[in-house]
Formats: sequence, C-alpha cells, structure tokens
Amino acid sequence: MVLFLFCVHWFTRTAFVILSSRLFGAADRRLRRPQLKNSRNTMNDQRSMDRDQGSERNPKDNDSTDASNFFDPYQDEDDDIDRYLPKPLIVVKSPVMKDDTHYNMNHKRRGTCVILNHDKFETESSRDGSAIDVKKITSVFQDLLGFDVVSHDNLTTSEIMETTQKLSKEDHTNDDCFCMFILTHGTFGDTLYSSDCQFSLKSIWRKFTGDNCQTLVGKPKLFFVQACRGDSLDGGVGVYGVGHSETDSVSTASYKIPNHADFLIAHSTVDGFFSWRSPTEGTVYVQQLCEVIEEHWQTHDLAEMMTITARLVANEYSSLHHIPQKNEQKQMPSTTSTLTRKILFTKKNKHS
Repeated sequence: MVLFLFCVHWFTRTAFVILSSRLFGAADRRLRRPQLKNSRNTMNDQRSMDRDQGSERNPKDNDSTDASNFFDPYQDEDDDIDRYLPKPLIVVKSPVMKDDTHYNMNHKRRGTCVILNHDKFETESSRDGSAIDVKKITSVFQDLLGFDVVSHDNLTTSEIMETTQKLSKEDHTNDDCFCMFILTHGTFGDTLYSSDCQFSLKSIWRKFTGDNCQTLVGKPKLFFVQACRGDSLDGGVGVYGVGHSETDSVSTASYKIPNHADFLIAHSTVDGFFSWRSPTEGTVYVQQLCEVIEEHWQTHDLAEMMTITARLVANEYSSLHHIPQKNEQKQMPSTTSTLTRKILFTKKNKHS
C-alpha cells in the first residue's frame, strides 16, 4: 500500500513538472539550442587547432573569538522522500524585468532587518561586546538604509526555527528586500549556536528560497553571519607595495529563475578559521561593514561595499591577545553570492 501511494505521488508530480516545463520552458530551450551548437563547433575547432599545432594541454583588552568549544554537526531534519521528487513549477509575479541590471528598490518599504543576537549560552562562553554590534547595525540599517530592524536576544534553537519560519511566511510584497544578521558562536560546517544548542545556517536561509517564500522572489535576501567557522589561525603573509606605472513587474512568466537565486551570504571569516571580537568595541567585521555602508551607501552598490569591507578588515586589522599564538592574527571575510543584479540602496522615506 505504501509503495502504491508513493508511485501515485511520484507520477502525479512528475506529470505536472513535465507540463510546466513545456509551458514555461520555451525561452530556456531557445537559449540552450544555439549554445549547444556553438559548443560543438568550438570543440571541433579546438580539436583541429590541436592537430595542426600539436599543442598539449590593547594588551588588557584581549580580542575574543566566536568559536564553540566542541564540534557536533547539526543533523538535517528534512531528510525525507520529498527531497528526491521533482517539484511542481511555482509561477509568481516578478518585481523586475528579465534584463534589468539593478534590483527594484522602489517599493513602499525597504524591508525587515532581523538581528539574531547571542551573547549568553548554556554551554559556551559569553560573547561580550555583541551588544555594541547590535547598536551599530540598528543605527546604520534603520536610520540610514530605512529597514525595520527587529532584534532578538539569546533565542533557543526551537525559537529560532519558529521565528524564521514565521518570517518566511509573511507578506513581503511591498518590500525591497530582506536582511538578517546572525551574531553568535560557530564552528566547522557552518554550524552555529543558539542559547541552548546548535543549528545549521542552511536551516535558516533555505526557508527563504523561491519555492518557500514567494513574495521575496526576484528580491535580494541578505544574510550576514558573525561567527567563527573553525579554530585555525591566519598569521598573514608579508607584502610590499609597488608603484602604479602602468520595473515593478513583468506581464507574463516567460522565463524561469532558480529557487536559490538572489541570495548573499556574507561571513565574517573564511571557512575553518577564527573570527575576532573585542569585548569593548564589538566585532571588527560588523563594525567595519557598518562604517563602510555609512560612508558609501548612496554612491556604491552593495557588492562594491562588501569588497571595500573585505579589504579593510584584511589589511587594517590584527588581533590583540595575551596568548602569543593568538596575537597579531589576521581575518579574511568571505561572501557567497547568487545575486543576479546590483543592489543600490536608493534613499528611502523613513516611514514610506
């Protein structure tokens, strides 16, 4: 009986996917065919060329890290049969035209900026200085960029899941974008810490993919993570300088975009390494990011500001710690992006 129901479920979903592909995949097929032809021609030309040419291929103010004391990977709770079945195509109204180079930032609201701040833990050391980051984020993202900032302190994992699930089900139709800061301890594999246990970063952002949060389709979804991603140290490498002598919507669903489009996931450090925090000044990454936005938000797009932030953190900062091995260590921010357009924060009325 179970096998019979599974087969019926699989057949129904597969049939719907095939029908959807035929209805909405025409534009994709028109693009693919000439590309495949060009690819074959290019390969043949390369083989001919190869045959012809015979080519071969403050000492008291010690910086702290946002790392956990032990490693226990968070298990994915959604390992069910539906993951292996094709999903029906969801058709939604896009806030941008297909060939637009910038995201539409002219909605009624900028959007929500959620801060998941953790500085007290049941099993981990406290994160002194995190409240300074919260204050800075609120000042920049609310007062300058026009977000509605909502801060949550020391939620449990179940509370985080409930909060993010509720956020993903809200109506974001009138929003430009969505933003979230996660300030906490972390370890390998993008495992993060709530006040009581662990959770995975993936369990947060995947709630906002196109098939799960349709009112954010075609809009930027920004996640900034201040947390360690391991326990490795980066001592840096010495270098020396050299001279420099040298629209609101589309009328029809004529194309498809991936469910994972339009995400930016920014980490305070690269995978496997410490991320540094001052108990009196906050984290170097969050503070520097906010300062860069303060200076450049009206003239630079977000990608440019992320690059400036990465350069300043990498070049200008070294840790200050009483343990010699942890002193004068470097930090390299890392960004993963599936953004398909530029993000320029146009000026927003405070209560538009």
